[in-house]
Amino acid sequence: MASKPASKAPGKPPKGATTPPKSPATPSSARSTSTTGSASTQVDVGAVARAVSTGFMILVFGGLIQPIVSTYVPVIGMFWLIIVAVTAFASAGARVGLACPNPPLHGAGAAVISYLLVVPLMFLQGTFNPLYTVFSFAAAAVVGAAAGHIAGRSKTTGN
Repeated sequence: MASKPASKAPGKPPKGATTPPKSPATPSSARSTSTTGSASTQVDVGAVARAVSTGFMILVFGGLIQPIVSTYVPVIGMFWLIIVAVTAFASAGARVGLACPNPPLHGAGAAVISYLLVVPLMFLQGTFNPLYTVFSFAAAAVVGAAAGHIAGRSKTTGN
């Protein structure tokens, strides 16, 4: 069977893309001064969802493994949930930082949303502590933003 030739329409996004294509340059007389269409407002929803999923799964699996680690390696077990949380927030922030135009903001958002998905599990387990939750949200925002910033810088430098 013959395959169809790929058409390169200027307004059509490539197959599998999750972000819309950039609009062609407009003449200087037609440019507007508003920033509603700027690159900083574009969000790659697919990339953010993948980053949130990554962070959430690391948090869940790390929480499930915590009793085993505490039993066999008590020294690491004391800090296990902190290590898992920082790893989850950093991986969520770094993953979204590669795809979005504002990596620190999107990295922090993905890390906070991944932690937000774990909060109902803490209610079910009976380990919900409001102060711990507030500090964890702050840690998620800071670590996610830092990881997104680092991933965004590595993307622009080509490394």
